[in-house]
Amino acid sequence: MTETWLERVGLPTGPLFMRPDDDHRPARYVKREVLRLLAREREIAMILDDDPAVVRMLADDGWPVELATWLPHSSTLQDAQEKHGRT
Repeated sequence: MTETWLERVGLPTGPLFMRPDDDHRPARYVKREVLRLLAREREIAMILDDDPAVVRMLADDGWPVELATWLPHSSTLQDAQEKHGRT
């Protein structure tokens, strides 16, 4: 469904990583894993993420990462990302 929408509005579709419904790991671990996969085939110039936990972990790993500030990070979003693995 996401790929169909991206194609319809003329945006690139690949690679697109979406975790399965049964993957409830915290977002920071999922994003780190996907980033490592991407880095095998391409240079990572910049990572922009709105989750402070993701930004801290990736920065500690040495990745070029910045915290997106377009929206305040809410406790509801943090709970979904860190405790329920849903975002």
